[in-house]
Amino acid sequence: MLLTFILSLISFVILISFRQIDYLEYFNLLYEFISFKTLALLSMFIAVNKSLELIGAFKLLAFFILNKIKSLRAIISSLVFICFFTSMLITNDVALICFVSFGIYLLKELKVENITMQVVILQTLAANLGSMLTPFGNPQNLFIFTHFKLSIIDFINTIYIYCFASFLLLILFILKIKNQNIKIKSLEKNQINNKIFLLNIIFFIISIACVLDIFNIYFGFLIVILGSLLANKNSIFKADFGIIIIFINLFIFVKNISFFIEFNNIDIFYYSIFLSWFISNVPACVFLANYTNDFKELLIGVNIGSLGTLIASMASLISYKYYLASYKNHAFKYIFHFTWINIVFLVVLLGIKELSRL
Repeated sequence: MLLTFILSLISFVILISFRQIDYLEYFNLLYEFISFKTLALLSMFIAVNKSLELIGAFKLLAFFILNKIKSLRAIISSLVFICFFTSMLITNDVALICFVSFGIYLLKELKVENITMQVVILQTLAANLGSMLTPFGNPQNLFIFTHFKLSIIDFINTIYIYCFASFLLLILFILKIKNQNIKIKSLEKNQINNKIFLLNIIFFIISIACVLDIFNIYFGFLIVILGSLLANKNSIFKADFGIIIIFINLFIFVKNISFFIEFNNIDIFYYSIFLSWFISNVPACVFLANYTNDFKELLIGVNIGSLGTLIASMASLISYKYYLASYKNHAFKYIFHFTWINIVFLVVLLGIKELSRL
């Protein structure tokens, strides 16, 4: 957040130093450029997901999935694919926050810590690649969906093959792990507040309806944010709205440098991957959207671009932080294994992309 603020500030100083600008016109252009719909939608999903997390809804989901499992491979599959599928609805960040620490704890209890690193990496890949299927799966998707005014059919048709290929790759990696019979200690079934849970389901449906332009975004925003505040105030006060500030800073930065930089005839797909490796896929997405009308190349690029470096998707840092909290001396080893597994996925998905260009 601090970095994006510094970038936006520096870009503004450079702009006023080298260009004569009409400040009123500048702020009007900036107001038109900032996607307030994206910011409102992100805020809604953040509030709803935080409330569901606080009342223990995700832990209850894990209980129902894992409670009757009797083999190690089934446990690993559950831990990985719960991230893959829930990320499509609750975003990749929230899926990792909810299930990575739970997975580390569970594998430690089962005394199979030798596979914890691989499972956490697969959970991270699952969340990043599963989230690509829906407009609300990650911030860059939500931005692209609103910025280009897409239909849900166009969106899914563009990305589904890469999501399905990722699903198959995850299965292959899970099958490489040696299976064994195992017995889980009886998991404790936590109780949740049914009233708040049902309210959040309603808020979630309203949020999705706003994404699809079925419901007025600003009316929906007021209902979800004020409703969340009244139903469970901690969903607002404990939620991390930092991504909203990051997006605002990025909009300002991109608009400022657009006065100086002009791209012509670039391969948006490969540029988006390359930029994602160094500045993360959300900033890369906001920046490059200013220079293309080809949403397909950008959408595929910034999602595949989450593969490669640890910072290519900021969600990957969540898993890294949780893993190091339990295994402080494994930082380099984690980065090494994370990188080579990511490269395998990257090469396969790039191959699919190149085949589609033939």
